[in-house]
Amino acid sequence: MPYFVLIYDTVANFVERRQPHREAHLALVDAAHRDGSLVLAGALKPADGALLLFRTDDIAAVEAFARRDPYVINGLVTSWRVARSATAWRGGGSRTGRCPPKDGRHVFLCGFREFCVDRRGGADSLRRHALTRNETTMIGVRRLAFTGALACLAMAGPIAQTPLARDDRPFRSGIELTSITATVTDSAGRLVTGLDRDMFEVFEDGIRQEITQFTRERVPVGLGVLLDISDSMFGQRIQDARAAVRRFLFELLDSADEFFILAFNHAPKTLTGWTHTADDVTRALNGLRPFGGTAAYDAVVEALPMIERRARQRAALLIISDGADTASNVSMRDVKSALLRSDAFVYAIAIDSPDRQAINTRVNADALRELTGQSGGRTEVVHSSTDLTEASARIADELNHQYVLGYTPTHAADGRYHSLRVRIAGSEYKVRARNGYVATPARGRS
Repeated sequence: MPYFVLIYDTVANFVERRQPHREAHLALVDAAHRDGSLVLAGALKPADGALLLFRTDDIAAVEAFARRDPYVINGLVTSWRVARSATAWRGGGSRTGRCPPKDGRHVFLCGFREFCVDRRGGADSLRRHALTRNETTMIGVRRLAFTGALACLAMAGPIAQTPLARDDRPFRSGIELTSITATVTDSAGRLVTGLDRDMFEVFEDGIRQEITQFTRERVPVGLGVLLDISDSMFGQRIQDARAAVRRFLFELLDSADEFFILAFNHAPKTLTGWTHTADDVTRALNGLRPFGGTAAYDAVVEALPMIERRARQRAALLIISDGADTASNVSMRDVKSALLRSDAFVYAIAIDSPDRQAINTRVNADALRELTGQSGGRTEVVHSSTDLTEASARIADELNHQYVLGYTPTHAADGRYHSLRVRIAGSEYKVRARNGYVATPARGRS
């Protein structure tokens, strides 16, 4: 039976923030330990990283564990990955007992639990003092690239971002392939469909690229809905927003899509993990009570790690807001920089109501256009929350009629910015796509 290692990257102040959720997390760990699938669990040094070792023939069970973990649900985990390992590790002992150090085994102290671990196959490297890290920080979103302890995993199999068992990507992206999602419109703004591969031209850093992958079929999308619940969204507005979101997700998109809901006022909060069920969304939306300020930029940054953990090829964010950003810790520049490392289209519906008297609190549609335009998305401006349904329908129509192209860049994932341009040869059609990306080792697509 194979082994899988679940790797958590956690927030910097994880130890302080975990306390309200620790008992629920431990209950989940104990249940998995009792059913025999969980062999080893707990925090390792450094304190903001964690490994869990599973012995199971079903990777979906490991992924399901992560999606149920209160640490993940409540935003204490910035990203998680599953690595398959053929290493013959064996767990022994219990929460209270120590196994005798014999037969090539030693006691491994891991957070709140002690384990007997087989030294074979690099397990000795899992001693907590052997673990080191190479840390990079991006706009408050922490991504940890572990060395030392993970070196033995690399020999057994690659580490992959694994949010869901199902993966509907028509082709994968990585260092060898950059993929681009593109929307084509005519001079009147109408969507153009049915174009062939040889009609597209892709330029990276001004140099034309050979398109090696292409589809005009609808590709499933992973979408995050970022809903403003500041105090100005009270009453009819939040009711209209709930109805528009439900119709958007369950009537206008495809059943193969997945999505999550993130609400924000002066602080963002992820309400659901990746899901495709109406019950999850309805429960999340029904519990919303508008209050507080508006931190839309923080919400976008908070949503990006979720986008990285999706199981669908395309990615998109939809922001619904009626107010100017008044409470974010990050700036517009920070958000635009973060989006260069993501392949998500960003859409926004700005509710610019004429009854809002305070100019400094009215939604800043120009700022939203700046944000969405860089990603290849766009901003819809409506003057009443009752117009949300029509605006979201136009965005859904666009998501349902996009092209996905792929090419092999001449460079490796060098961590540098590369400009992008997509056009239709010999045509006045307009193509909206990302205008550039940072080629990161973790995800080379754009």
